[in-house]
Amino acid sequence: MSDREEVSTDQATQPPRPLARKVLIVLSLALAPLGILAALLSVASYVDARQLRMLAVEDRALDLAEEVNRLTEVDNRFLRTLAVRFEDIRNRTRCEESLGRIVAARPLFAEISIRSLDGTEICSSPQEYGRLLQSEWERAERLLGSGERQSTLFFGENGQTLVYALRNGDGADTAGSQIFAVIPMAEMRGRLSRLERPAGSTVSVQLSETPQGESPEPVRTESSSSGSYAVLAPTRLAGLNIRYEEEISTLPPRRAVSIILPPLMWLAALLIAWITLRKLVLKPLKTMRQGLEERTATGNASPLAPRVGDTLEFLTFASAFDTLAAKQRQNRRNLERSLEAQQRLVREVHHRVKNNLQIVTSLLSIKGRDTGNDAERGVYGAIQMRVEALALVHRWLYADDPNRGVDLCALVNDLMANLETGIESVYNLEAQFKTKLDGAFVGQDTAVPLAFLITELVASEARGHERALPLEAVLELRTAGEFLDMTLSGPTLTGADVIGDASTATSRIIVGMARQLRAELQFDEEDRAYRLRFPSGKASCGKDEDEAADRD
Repeated sequence: MSDREEVSTDQATQPPRPLARKVLIVLSLALAPLGILAALLSVASYVDARQLRMLAVEDRALDLAEEVNRLTEVDNRFLRTLAVRFEDIRNRTRCEESLGRIVAARPLFAEISIRSLDGTEICSSPQEYGRLLQSEWERAERLLGSGERQSTLFFGENGQTLVYALRNGDGADTAGSQIFAVIPMAEMRGRLSRLERPAGSTVSVQLSETPQGESPEPVRTESSSSGSYAVLAPTRLAGLNIRYEEEISTLPPRRAVSIILPPLMWLAALLIAWITLRKLVLKPLKTMRQGLEERTATGNASPLAPRVGDTLEFLTFASAFDTLAAKQRQNRRNLERSLEAQQRLVREVHHRVKNNLQIVTSLLSIKGRDTGNDAERGVYGAIQMRVEALALVHRWLYADDPNRGVDLCALVNDLMANLETGIESVYNLEAQFKTKLDGAFVGQDTAVPLAFLITELVASEARGHERALPLEAVLELRTAGEFLDMTLSGPTLTGADVIGDASTATSRIIVGMARQLRAELQFDEEDRAYRLRFPSGKASCGKDEDEAADRD
C-alpha cells in the first residue's frame, strides 16, 4: 500500500468534525497572542491597582497613628506637669481632692495615682475601676527599669483598662516621682472612633513590648479570605500601636474598566471575526445542507444555486453540484429500469421453473400409477414428493416480496398437506399432520434444504410404519433470536436408520441437508421427536423487526 493510500485510510477512519468548530479553533489560535497580551495587561493593571490600594491603607494607618500622637501628646505633657506639681504636696486629702477634680475634667483618665520612686503612694484620685493593684505597679517597675525608660503602657489585670506609667526624675536618685493613669478601653475606643476614616474600615488599639527610644516599623497583614488589608502603625507613646484594617477587594469603577478593557477588546475581535465567517461561509453551507436534507426527505429536486446568495465561489459550487445531481438522477432512473427488467426476467424464470417442476411431478405421478410393481411405485412416489417440495419453494419465493425471501409459514403448511396426500397415495397409509409455526421469512438457501429434510424424514417414517395404524406427527417451528428451532414429534416415530446409518441414501440425504442448514439433527427417543436448530438468516415475518427484537 502506498503512502497516499495509507493517509487516505487514516483520514477515512477519523470521525468528521463540524466546520464551525474548526473555524472557532483557528480563530482562537490566530488571536491567542493578543489574548495572552490582554490577559497580561489586565493582570498587571490589577496588581498595580492593588498595590496602590495597599499603599493608601498604609498612609491612612500612619495618619491615624499621627493623629493619636497629637491627642496623647497633650495628655502626656499634662501628666508630667501634674507629677511635678504634686511632688511636694504632703496633705494627702487636698491632693486626692485635686486629683478627683482633674479626673472629672478629663474623661480619658479614670484614675490618677502618684507614688514616690520607692513605691510609696503619695495620693490617688477616687477610683471607679478599683485601686491600682500591687501586681500592676510591679509590672510598671519592671518595664520602666532603672531609668532606662521614662514611660510605659500596658493592659490592666482586668483587661478593660490601660495603665500608663510615667517616671519623673532619674531612677538612680530617690528624688522624683511616678504617676500612674488608668485609661478605660471604652474611652480609648470612643476617641479612636471619632477619627476621620473611610466607611467600612476598622481601627483598634494594640500594645507591644518596645524598648525605649526605638520606633518599630509598621506591620502589614493581608487577609485572602475577606480581601482586607491591615496595618499595625506605632505611636510615639511607647508600646501603643494603632491597628487599621480596610477592604481592598473592591476597585473604583474607572480602575475596574481599565483592567477588564483589554480582554473585552480581544473577545470583541474574536466575536466580530466569528460573525463575519458565519455570515460569509457557515450560513451558505448550512443553507446548502438544508437543501440537501429537504431533497433527501421529500425527493424535491430543487436546485441549490438560488439558496447560497451572491458569493461567486458558492454559486459555482452549487451549480456544479446541481449538474452532477441531475446526471445522478438520470443514471438512477436508468438503473431502476434495468433492475425492474431484471426482476421481471428472474420472476419469469422462476415461474417457468415452477411450471416445469409441476410437469415433472405430473409425469412421475402418471408413471407411478401405470406400473404394477409396488416397489417401483414407491420409488416414483418418493421422487414425486421431493420434486413437489422443490416446486413449493419456487412457488412461495416470489409469492409476495422477493426481497423478503420465502414465507416459511405458507411453505411448511403446503408441504405438510402435500405429504399427507402423497403418503396416502404412495404407501397406502393414513397420515395426520399438524403444524405449530412462528411466522418467519428465510432465504432460498435455507428453504430448499429444509423442505427436502422434512420430506425425507416423513417419507422415511412412512416406509417403516405399521400399515394398520395412522401416521401422526406434529411439526413445530419456533423463532429463537437469530435461530429457528424445528421439532417433528409423534407417538409412533422411531428415528431408525435415519441419523446414524450412513449406508442408506435417505440417511445421507438427511445428513447432507442438515449440514447445508449448518445444524445437527438429533432424535429424542424419550419424546419421540426430531430436533434441529439452524440459523434463520431473515427477520421474523408478520410483525415489525422491533417487535421481534422485543420478543427475543
